Amino acid sequence: MIRPLVFKELREHRWVLLMLWIAGGLALLGLSKVAKDEGSPLVAYRTMVWVFGVLSALILANRLVVSEFSGRTQLFLETLPVSRVQIIAVKWLTGAVLLGLPMAIAFAIVLHAAAEKSLLTVRFIDLIAIRSASFLLFAYALAFFIGLTGRYRHVLWGALVLTAFAMDSLTQTPVAQLAPLHVGASSMVFERFELPMTDLVITWLATAFLVAATFVLSLAAEGSLVVALSQRMSPREKVAVTVSVLAVLSLVGQMEGRKPKPAFKLHDAVIGGSATAPVAIGEADEVSDDAAKTLADRLSADLQGLRTYLSLTAIPSVTVLPEESIDADIFMRATLPNSDGVVLRAALGAERFNEDAFRTYSLEEVLDWFSHSRARQEDRLWLLDGFTQWWSTRDDSARQQQLRLRAAAAWQVLHGEGFTIQDELHHWLVAREQLGECLSNGLAWRAASLLTEQLGANRYQDLMKELFGTRLPDDGRAPFLEESVSRAWSQSGAPPLPEFADRLQAVLEHEQMQLGGQLKSIDLSHPRFSAVSMGGRVFEVHYGLGQGGTKAGAFAVRYGAIGPWATELDRESLARIDANHPGVLPNSFEQGFRIFTAIERRDSQLDCTARLGAQRWEIQ
Repeated sequence: MIRPLVFKELREHRWVLLMLWIAGGLALLGLSKVAKDEGSPLVAYRTMVWVFGVLSALILANRLVVSEFSGRTQLFLETLPVSRVQIIAVKWLTGAVLLGLPMAIAFAIVLHAAAEKSLLTVRFIDLIAIRSASFLLFAYALAFFIGLTGRYRHVLWGALVLTAFAMDSLTQTPVAQLAPLHVGASSMVFERFELPMTDLVITWLATAFLVAATFVLSLAAEGSLVVALSQRMSPREKVAVTVSVLAVLSLVGQMEGRKPKPAFKLHDAVIGGSATAPVAIGEADEVSDDAAKTLADRLSADLQGLRTYLSLTAIPSVTVLPEESIDADIFMRATLPNSDGVVLRAALGAERFNEDAFRTYSLEEVLDWFSHSRARQEDRLWLLDGFTQWWSTRDDSARQQQLRLRAAAAWQVLHGEGFTIQDELHHWLVAREQLGECLSNGLAWRAASLLTEQLGANRYQDLMKELFGTRLPDDGRAPFLEESVSRAWSQSGAPPLPEFADRLQAVLEHEQMQLGGQLKSIDLSHPRFSAVSMGGRVFEVHYGLGQGGTKAGAFAVRYGAIGPWATELDRESLARIDANHPGVLPNSFEQGFRIFTAIERRDSQLDCTARLGAQRWEIQ
C-alpha cells in the first residue's frame, strides 16, 4: 500500500509541482546572471536554497498536510489497511524527496557552470551539499510540523518571526549567525575546508526533534487532535489570539533592554579633547603626535559645540584612523558590528588633506550616529548637509566665500543639464550623485545660509533641533515618533518649499553673475560617454570632455556597476581612471549592463575635486 500512497500524492499535486519546478528553473537562470558580480557562480545556488528551497518547503507542507486535513481527505486514507504512522511517514518522505530532487538538479547545474571559473574539489562540493541539505531538511521539518497545527499555524509563524525580530533588535544577537540559519549563510559557498560542526549538530538535533514532534502530534488521541486543530477558530479563540498578539507587540515595543555595545577603543592612539567628547587619533608616521593632538582637540571642541547647539543627549567616542592608501579628499566611516562609536578613516598628513572639510564630515557622521542613520533620509538630507556646512563655517568668511563659489558652480552644472532647484531639493540623492560632494555641499550650504537669513538665528536653531536633536529609539517605533520634515518646516515659519526653492534659484542666478569672472576660469566642460559595439553583444565605453578634441587637461573618470536596488553610490566604491584626453574604459560590457559614469577634476579655485557630470545608463 505504500506505492499507491506515493502515487496518490504525486497525482494530486502534479500541477502544483510542475509550476513550482518551472518557476525554480527560471529563478535559477536569473540568479545565475546576477551571480556573475558576486564573486562566485555558486552564490546562485545559495540564493536558491534560501529563496526557492524555503518557499518549496512551505508549499509542499501546505499541500501535503494543510490541504489534506482541512479538506478531510485524510478520512479516506484512514479506511485503508495502513497505519497512521505509515501515512505520516509516506507524506513526510515524499515531500522531502520532492524538495531535494529539484535542489539537487539545481546544484548540479550550478556546479557545471562554476567548473570553468572556480576550483571545485570533492571536499568543497561535499561541504556545500551537507550544509544545504541540512538547512533544507530543517526548513521542511519545521514547515511540516507547523502545518499540522492547523488553525494555529499562522500564529506560530508569526511568533517565530517576532521572536527572531526581538532577538535581533533588542538583544543585539544576530539571528542570521545562529544555527540553523547560519548553516545556510553566505559563507556556505566560500568555505572550502571546515564544516561548522556546532551549528550542524544543533540543526540536526532540531530537525530530529521536529520529526519526533510531528509523529507525536499526528498520533495523539488516535489522530483526532490534528483533525480538531484543522477546524476554523471560534470567535473566542480569535479574540484571545488577537489580544495576545497585541500584548506581545506592545511589550516588545516598550522594551529598551538593548544590550549596549562596548565603546570602540584604539590602542596606540593619541587622545585629545575632554572626557565628555573624547577623540582618539591613530598613530602613523605621516602625522606627528603634536599634530594629532591638535586635530583631536579641535574635533572635540566641534563636538561639544554641536552638542550645546542642538541639545544632544549623547555624543559618541570618535576615533580617526590615518589611511595613506585613500585619496586626500575622500573620508570614510568604518562599520563597527560589535562596538559603539564613530571610527573615521582619512589620509591625515597628505599634502592635499583638508582639515576643515574633514571636521565638517565628522560632524555629519556624529549626527548620523546620534539619529541611528535617520538623519540621512532623503527628505532631510539636504538640510543635514547644509547645516553641517553652515555650522562649521559660520565664523569663517573666507570659507563662506569659497562655498558661495562652489554653489554658483553647482548651479551652472545643474542649469546646463536642465534641472531646477526645486527638483534637486526633492531628490537630493540625485543631486549629490550628479554634483559630487564638493559642489553639492556648496549648494547645501547656500540653501542653509539663505534659510538662516529668512528664519533668523533662533528659529533656524529650533528647526535644526527638531530635525536632528532628538534621539529616537532604534526600533520600529521611530517612524511613528519622528517629526516629519514638512511639519517641522511649516511650524518653523519658513516659506513653502516651492517658494523657498524659487528664491534660492534667484539668489544663485544673481551670484552666478557676480562671480562670472571666477566661474569663467573654472573649466566645467560637460562629460561625454558613449557605448561602441565591439561585435555581437559586447560594447566598450568611450569618454571625453566638452565638444571633443584631443586634449582636455587632467581629469578622473569614475565608473561602476549599478545593482538592482542600488541607491546612492559611494565615491570610494567606484573604479577610477586618470586621463587628460578622450579615451576608452579598460572594461568591456555586455548589452543591457547598467553602469554609472562620472568625470571629476581637481580645481584650485574651488579647492576641491569637482564632479562635472554623472549619469546612470544602460549599455546598448
